[in-house]
Amino acid sequence: MPIPRRQWLSCNIPMLLDLVVLAYVVQTRFLLGGSMVLCAVLSTMTLWSLHQAALARPGRASAVDVDRKHPVCAWCDVTKLPRTHHCRWCRECVERYDHHCIWIDNCVGRSNHKAFILFTFYILAAIVHYLVMLGGFILDGRLFRVVEMGRIGIVMLVLMLFYVGFVVPTTILAAVFLCSSVVMTLRNQTTYERSHSPESRLVYSKGCLRNWCEVFGDRAELWLLPTLVHKTAGSISTVEHV
Repeated sequence: MPIPRRQWLSCNIPMLLDLVVLAYVVQTRFLLGGSMVLCAVLSTMTLWSLHQAALARPGRASAVDVDRKHPVCAWCDVTKLPRTHHCRWCRECVERYDHHCIWIDNCVGRSNHKAFILFTFYILAAIVHYLVMLGGFILDGRLFRVVEMGRIGIVMLVLMLFYVGFVVPTTILAAVFLCSSVVMTLRNQTTYERSHSPESRLVYSKGCLRNWCEVFGDRAELWLLPTLVHKTAGSISTVEHV
């Protein structure tokens, strides 16, 4: 079943992250001399995950599923099934709502939660790879050879300094998001539920493996690929989109 695509609401931070990944590739290729194979894999997976999470419908509730046993959203007139919440930024109800993320300019919900978690994982791995390369670049004395290049070398070092100033706090944020997301996935709890109904982890938990499969799908071979997961009434199926 195809999952509808969307447009970014403002194209700000996701576009900035595209540039961050591009800078990582350029510095690896022309300055730091790291493994281009690893760089290519990490940058590809980071961008794939980012675009999947940002451009997919996160799990929009349908207006035709009206059931008066459940409350109806006062804003968009759809049935608010359990774990559905209305997002005031996206202006729609999202199934299995986790949070609205400015990193991807989209809600994190049923369909794109896996892609969001993988995005934090791959961008964190790419930054760690960059910092390791940077450490080697400094320790083996190549930093001084760049300074000796004159103005071009100074410009390169200034740009690198700005880049490091951006990626270090990004590393911290990505690590916090990743650890928190993994823990809550294993509990079958969303960020919204943790804040508004902490007891929900006792209501929805089905055991760590089944909780994990609810977000990542049943096919273990696809867990590291940012495919979109569509949860039907009686099963969980993984839908691949590039």
